[in-house]
Amino acid sequence: MSAPQTVPIDESGASIGARAAFDFIRYGNVWEDADVLCEALAPNARGGRLCSIASAGDNALALLTLDPAEVVALDLSAAQLACLELRIATFRVLDESERLAFLGVTPSERRLATYRQLRGELSSGAREFWDAHSETVAEGPIHGGKFERYFEIFRRFVLPLVHGRGTVRELVRQKSLDEQRRFYQTRWNTWRWRLLFKMFFSRRLMGRLGRDPRRQFRAADAGADRFRGALSPAPAGRGRPVRRARGQRLVPARERQAVQSLALPA
Repeated sequence: MSAPQTVPIDESGASIGARAAFDFIRYGNVWEDADVLCEALAPNARGGRLCSIASAGDNALALLTLDPAEVVALDLSAAQLACLELRIATFRVLDESERLAFLGVTPSERRLATYRQLRGELSSGAREFWDAHSETVAEGPIHGGKFERYFEIFRRFVLPLVHGRGTVRELVRQKSLDEQRRFYQTRWNTWRWRLLFKMFFSRRLMGRLGRDPRRQFRAADAGADRFRGALSPAPAGRGRPVRRARGQRLVPARERQAVQSLALPA
């Protein structure tokens, strides 16, 4: 994968830019499941040319595990392209433990020093962006998106009003599907949970604190059903929403598999 570049935006793209800002990180992580994406594309990916929305870079990097000839990552946002460039630099320069510490998966007090190691791997545009966002580097880049901060507010301030730590731990404990459904119905899905979930994930609040109001879905209408559905078809503790509720910090496992593919000259 070559270093991503910002490309000129046509008339329709400019109108999108006029309606929504693209000068900050919206997503420090990609929230779609890379395994589903890779399973769908695997039959035709080897030796081919794949295209991905860049976003934070997780899915674009995961596609490299399919051994394509090329992955093209596109995004209207220069900030999101800078996220992808920084991830690529971590694979080229750092070992796995250093990479996880720098990105924010594990604790570190050395992220700014590590960034100075990575800076020379970035394009001028990405360097300019990250030089101006040292506080996000210090915090851990995967936590720097607007959407991640939205969930952080939910985890720290809203969820404790609904459920204690013991209940949250029980939510993510491995159990059978019948046990999961019974736990959700009898202990988790209280009137307080339904009320605060509807309020916090309302279109207005999510538009203000999480997604852009012109581009986000009606989460309050479907959110509770999606959360309940996420607990039913797979073992508890595996899905991103569940782990975020628990407070874990994530980087997709498939990114780790892309090390060899990214150990390439720019």
